[in-house]
Formats: sequence, structure tokens, C-alpha cells
Amino acid sequence: MFAQVTISGFTITSSNDDEYYYNNGLRIKNSDYNRISNNIIKDNYHGLYLIESDYNNISNNIISNRWLNGITLEYSNYNSIWENIINDNEYGLHIYCGEGNRIVRNIISNSWDGIDIISSNNNYIYYNHIWDNSKRDIYIRNSTNNKFVCNNIEYMWHTISIWIIFNRLFDDKVYTIYSDNYWYNNYWGFPRIFPKIIFTPYTFEFDVDWYPALLPHDIPVPEV
Repeated sequence: MFAQVTISGFTITSSNDDEYYYNNGLRIKNSDYNRISNNIIKDNYHGLYLIESDYNNISNNIISNRWLNGITLEYSNYNSIWENIINDNEYGLHIYCGEGNRIVRNIISNSWDGIDIISSNNNYIYYNHIWDNSKRDIYIRNSTNNKFVCNNIEYMWHTISIWIIFNRLFDDKVYTIYSDNYWYNNYWGFPRIFPKIIFTPYTFEFDVDWYPALLPHDIPVPEV
């Protein structure tokens, strides 16, 4: 285990390990309080892979891989992902069994899925530009109390922007179909006066952004 390490100013490219699980540009396991900034991570199978690692700061990187995940947080909590450009991946940002992570001021685009959140709760997704992802901008599965605030979510006309599945809740035998994630003041591609209903196909799940933004949020391009 290592901790409190800074990795900055590198180009990390073309990882080619025969073992799928280890085929990452940068893999961090059981390591906390590190700083990964101002790197170019490209053309790897996975870009940046955190496993059981908490309180790391990942900022001002360009992550473009063309294969699987740009950034993966697996059993990793309370990490800060901010001001990165994450594009041209299969999955831009993938969170699995993670809690309390803060995703702020990133550009996440041109991937199959922009953000995947699976079995993860209490994450914060603020002021990101999530756009032009070919299947889904955001995919949420079995996850609650994630907060999406002041993001620009701009999707192509044929794209299903949000999928939310398997979030049914039981409270004193009262059944609700709300997925129990929080959406506030996101911009959905054009001005909206009325609340934005966030449907998902094949289920009765839905969320509501009660106060969608009328104009895109001014999210500066990260300086990388």
C-alpha cells in the first residue's frame, strides 16, 4: 500500500497486459489521499482504476481510451473527481459500490455511457457537462440518494438520456416507484419551464427535476 503520492505531468498510454483486470493505464488499490493531476491517459483498456481507495484527488486530466472505462471507482469512497476531460471511452465514469464521491466540473462526452452508477449511494454530481454519449448520458442501477445538481445534460435526439432501474423502495410495506435520487436545476438541452420527468424504459421507475435550468450553466473548460 502507498499513500499521499502525487502523480502529475505524465502521458500514460498503450497498456497491453494480457490480464484483462490489470490492463489499466493507472491502477490504484488500497491507497488513500493520493493526487493524480495534469496527466494524459489515453489508448489503454481502462484509463484510471481505483479499487478500495478513498480520499483521492483526481483533477485536470485528459482521459481517452476508446475501450472500456475512463475512470472506475470500485469500492472506493470520498474521492474528488474534478475538472477532467473524459471522452471517447466506452464508459466515461463508472462507480460501483462507492459512496460520498464528488464529481465536479468535468466534461464527459463521446462515450457509450457517460456516467454509470451501480450499487452506489450518496455521491455528488455537480456542474458537469455530460453530452453526446451515444447510448445513455447517465445510467443508474440499484442506487439511491445520489445528487445531480446544475449539470448540463445535452443529448442527441435519438439518445435515451437517463436509465434508472432496480431502485424500488419499501418503507413500512408502502411501495413506491420513485428511485430516490435527487435532481435539481440541471439543464436538459433546451429551456424548460415545467419539471423534467426522468423516465426509464421497460420499468415504472422515474425521477423528477422539479426546477430545471432555463439556460446552460457556465461550466468552464478544464485547464489541462
